[in-house]
Amino acid sequence: MNTYLSERYLVPVLFLALFLMLFILGYLSEGSFGGADSYVHFRISRYAFKYPELFLDHWGKPLFTILSAPFSQFGYSGIKVFNILAGLLTAFYSYKIAIELKLRNAYLVIFFVSFTPIYLIIHLTGLTEILFSLVLVLSVYLLIKERHIAAAIMVSLLPFARAEGLILLPIFMLAFLLDRKLRA
Repeated sequence: MNTYLSERYLVPVLFLALFLMLFILGYLSEGSFGGADSYVHFRISRYAFKYPELFLDHWGKPLFTILSAPFSQFGYSGIKVFNILAGLLTAFYSYKIAIELKLRNAYLVIFFVSFTPIYLIIHLTGLTEILFSLVLVLSVYLLIKERHIAAAIMVSLLPFARAEGLILLPIFMLAFLLDRKLRA
């Protein structure tokens, strides 16, 4: 059977299985990794509609709060689902990057991303690292696809997902300069 055809069916089944596995783990888990940080991010996200200034709270990370607030209305389980979906999207775009780079067995990237030890655990938290990884991987994907303006917009959101994103901005600016994409 053609490798592309087998991946065409394998990848959606793999993502469904990963979602179900993480969802069941999240449902059955009684605690959360990340300690108080996880719960504070959840509470900021949960109460942002009631106290709109929380959407701009830097400690809560504005991008995380804006995107996770609807999920947080369903309780702590809702924010877990948000992070599960963000983590699976990160794995998906990592897979797409592997395809663009013409890597053999690109589907293995899904496993490498999803089952990285700490990454796997923080899917089931209210921590912001999962969203940060999604924004970063999506920025790289857009850069590889030569969608420079979209990549620049996406990478500009990094500091609003995690403060460490500021460190990566000059790296992307250098990439745009080397590609002679000054407008981006």
